[in-house]
Amino acid sequence: MPDPTPTTDSAASPDPAAATHPTPPTDGAAARPKRRRPTPVGAAGPDTTAESSMTPGSSVTIERTALRRVDATNVSLSQGAVGTVRTDRLSVEQGAVGMAVAREVTVRQGAVRALIARDVRLEQAAARTILADRVTMGRGSGALILVARHVDGEARSLLDWRGALALGAALGLVSAVLRPRRRSRG
Repeated sequence: MPDPTPTTDSAASPDPAAATHPTPPTDGAAARPKRRRPTPVGAAGPDTTAESSMTPGSSVTIERTALRRVDATNVSLSQGAVGTVRTDRLSVEQGAVGMAVAREVTVRQGAVRALIARDVRLEQAAARTILADRVTMGRGSGALILVARHVDGEARSLLDWRGALALGAALGLVSAVLRPRRRSRG
């Protein structure tokens, strides 16, 4: 009756336990398992690689993953991150965006580094720089630099357009005073 223990080569290993458990290397180095890169979790259309470029009229939903760049008509980001987004409508929920150029943007409990848009709505969100036509800031939202034609809600901004203009003028004046003067030799 044959032995029920699976073996790969009965001549090389007469012991059935040796066939299922490899022997450690003889040079003294510990056997290390190969590390696999984690598979991204989420959906970004047909492709969850570092870039996602879509055709006009397309929609992209990104969940719990990170992408370098997304170009699409509608982008929805949930618990993920995107480096650069170019879209008509962007919705971010508990996510982060490096830079976004869009027509309409809604950010809920997320962060955006730089944002250029026509309409922006922030709800418990943070942004470093916003350039927009209309900004609606909900409770708990803030922006470091905010340049907008219309601002609604509880706008908390460290620097608005008047402050940015004054800061630029002050820095220009200080730079002109402290710059070493060059003498022309002739």
